[in-house]
Amino acid sequence: MADLIDRTALGIGEANREVFENPAYADGWNSAIKIIKAAPSVDAVPVVQCKDCIWFGDKHGCPLAESGYFLVGRMLPLENDYCSYGERRGER
Repeated sequence: MADLIDRTALGIGEANREVFENPAYADGWNSAIKIIKAAPSVDAVPVVQCKDCIWFGDKHGCPLAESGYFLVGRMLPLENDYCSYGERRGER
């Protein structure tokens, strides 16, 4: 699985060649920064775990119930489960 990072949270930028005795250090650093900036990004969204979902514990309202989840041997989803239908409490 790929690591997700926040590029701005790294808090780094390009180095000024003039402040180094050996400008090659700045060149190497700046090359690494260019690689980070060019790396592909993803549209990541936070997962809503069942324990935080408005439907948790409501087997008649939980969209997971209609997806066939209950047919695989469990009666209700566990707290750390999640699905694509999750809605965080208080967001509605």
